Amino acid sequence: MAAMTRKAIVAGQFYEEDAAHLKEQIKQAFLDKNGPGKLPGAAKKEVIRGAIVPHAGFTYSGPCAAHVYKRLAESDPPDLYLILGTNHTGLGRSSVLLENFETPLGEAEVDQEFGEELLNNTEHLNSNPSVHAFEHSIEVQLPFLQFTLPKFRFVPLVVSSPSYLDEIAEGIRKTAEQMKKRVTILASSDFTHYGINYGYYPFKDDLRENIERLDMDAIGLIQKFDVAGFHSYIRRTGVTICGFLPIMTLLKTLEKGKSELISYYLSGDLTKDYSTSVSYAGIVFK
Repeated sequence: MAAMTRKAIVAGQFYEEDAAHLKEQIKQAFLDKNGPGKLPGAAKKEVIRGAIVPHAGFTYSGPCAAHVYKRLAESDPPDLYLILGTNHTGLGRSSVLLENFETPLGEAEVDQEFGEELLNNTEHLNSNPSVHAFEHSIEVQLPFLQFTLPKFRFVPLVVSSPSYLDEIAEGIRKTAEQMKKRVTILASSDFTHYGINYGYYPFKDDLRENIERLDMDAIGLIQKFDVAGFHSYIRRTGVTICGFLPIMTLLKTLEKGKSELISYYLSGDLTKDYSTSVSYAGIVFK
């Protein structure tokens, strides 16, 4: 058991603060017309090695996330989830936290032993609580896991820089092998953030079509496991995919496999305003 507990920082902002209201909010994300339309059902033998899942407010990205968590809940459960977050604050370098996370649904347990071994195996990873203190991209995944699974353990890893991603990926693989644990990796990321508020508006016309083209070109490279092509695409277009480093880490760790895009829509589809819009995609890897 981890000695300290990281308190929820975006409860009441990104998702409901009250446990009963939060459960209802997640339930409605599953039942939403942009969600899977039903709650998770019986478990299958499917093994999911990883997924890309959004991290915006549940009102917006919750239905997309629900698609991913339905598939995860119905799959053969791993020994732990490694949740790769982005670093919105820019504080510190890539960091694993060894503290449990608290949400309105209770305490989510960190696999401290795996986290410590991962730190031992990865020179350029550290354990710096300040990197995690104000970062929401990992926290917002936990209520979905708590809602859908009776029990799970996880390791939170914020990826802060494109440096040493190969080393981190190798460290994850080595640790999983040493500890004989099956790990499902979740890369927490939204896709294109379009609009003046985000400092990204490369086109002024046909917004919906052009934003989707930007996203789908990126998703095509992701589904081919073309990490170099994906990174180059981001540098070339400036496309604002906030979790591109977690995505690259996921791809480098898995190296190859099959992928499936199971949900895609824009916040503009909900607000009917594409002049400020964020895209959400749910992708599973087998």
